[in-house]
Amino acid sequence: MADASPREQPPIPRPDSNDLLSRELASRYQAMFEQSIDSIVVMDPVGNVVDFNTAAHENLGYTREEFAAMTIADLEAAESPAEVREHMANIVKNGYDRFETRHRAKSGEIRNVLVTVQTISIGGKEFALGTWRDITEQHQAHELADRYRGIFEQSMDAVVVIDDQGGFIDFNAAAHENLGYTREEFAALNAFDIETRTPEEMADIIEEIRREGHGRVETCHRCKDGRILDVLVTIKRIHIGGKRLSLSVWHDITEQRQSRELAGRYRAVFEQSVDSIFVVDETGQWIDFNTAAHESLGYTREEFTGMGISDIVVRPPQEAHARFAQVFTDGYGQFEISHRCKNGDIRDVLLVARTITIGGEAFMLVTCHDITEEHRARQAVEQKNVALSEMLTQVQRAKDDVGGHVRDNLEKVILPMIDDILADAPEQCQPRLLAVKAGLEDVLTPFATKISAIEGLTPTELRMCQLIRTDIPTKQIAEMEHVSPATVSKHRENIRRKLGIQGKGINLASHLANLLQD
Repeated sequence: MADASPREQPPIPRPDSNDLLSRELASRYQAMFEQSIDSIVVMDPVGNVVDFNTAAHENLGYTREEFAAMTIADLEAAESPAEVREHMANIVKNGYDRFETRHRAKSGEIRNVLVTVQTISIGGKEFALGTWRDITEQHQAHELADRYRGIFEQSMDAVVVIDDQGGFIDFNAAAHENLGYTREEFAALNAFDIETRTPEEMADIIEEIRREGHGRVETCHRCKDGRILDVLVTIKRIHIGGKRLSLSVWHDITEQRQSRELAGRYRAVFEQSVDSIFVVDETGQWIDFNTAAHESLGYTREEFTGMGISDIVVRPPQEAHARFAQVFTDGYGQFEISHRCKNGDIRDVLLVARTITIGGEAFMLVTCHDITEEHRARQAVEQKNVALSEMLTQVQRAKDDVGGHVRDNLEKVILPMIDDILADAPEQCQPRLLAVKAGLEDVLTPFATKISAIEGLTPTELRMCQLIRTDIPTKQIAEMEHVSPATVSKHRENIRRKLGIQGKGINLASHLANLLQD
């Protein structure tokens, strides 16, 4: 404090030694003064210590002599000396104060104290009687309680204190928010209102928890909107205020359970696949595989465990590892490869691989589809195609031989014979003979094939083309076809239009003859 120099203080007046009653009262008060577990100090108006009990110096670790030489400012850890002087002045002015502050012990430890000060008069002089109680442990308990309350309130899991009838004694925000209730709505419920199991179904679980003092169970809770949440409930029996209660923590495992179910579903697909499926690390060792993977190659699961790509591929291991390393680089790969079975058989497979991430690490998911039988079937088809091709070649060669004989016979025998007949035939027979000759000549130079390729010509028009190209007059063609000359003329117009020569002054018979030469 401001005046820290030692000063002599006037002695506190004592009761008259001749007055027996006064002596007894003084003795009684002195005993109370000394035996109090609270620190009691008498101070002058500026904070100098005038008198004090044993607890005052012992609680702070000082000897009586050390404490007698101190002032309140020397003990104070929360206020400066100036603030202490101002505080003492206010106490003297108001006559009373009660406050919490901090005192520094001789060891340097800071102690929390609750101080009560009131002014008193002794021998006509004003003094301050201060009593302070050490509340350090109480403070620590409050801080610890606040800390736990913060954890309690900020927990994402529901934390609930429940009595033996299922009533909610206390709960955090997550307890009601996770289920969609307001705090007021949730406070009016009990555990059986949200539990999907009946009290009868829960009886055995509750009894075991009471017997063991703790428990852990998976169950389902019903939300306000009717949704069902899967929860893992952890319960511990506790005592609060002499009452036996249960501290319950509800951890929402809905997504976890759904993930487990989904994983189980995928595992079933993984195991039941007829194709071989592997999960391979970057070294080429598999960390997981399905039943088809080892059975298709004739291994037991135990034998197959610990093997890797290099143990089953037929091609050089370094080549296979290079292919798989490329998959890790590109993220995907598909190629054909051969695997060696336990008995030495070779199986061809179509391998599809893609990179996946498990627990933050990169792996490769490999699916192998056995195409050995497909390869054999394809080879058999190819062999049959070769045989068929050879057969067709031989057939074509035979046709060419026959065709050669036919052409020779037509050119050297039949067509000269028709020319001889035409020379002596009556005029009315010549058109028909010319038509026959044209048809035979078409065998040698297939006019019909070329003319048929022209889109839109009808069968009648094709037959007319055969006759027109031999330069037979329209009237004779009409007689041969048993139609009128006008009909033949109409056919001629249609043919010219479809051949694209209408109105161009081109002779139709010459044009048709030229088609044969193109």
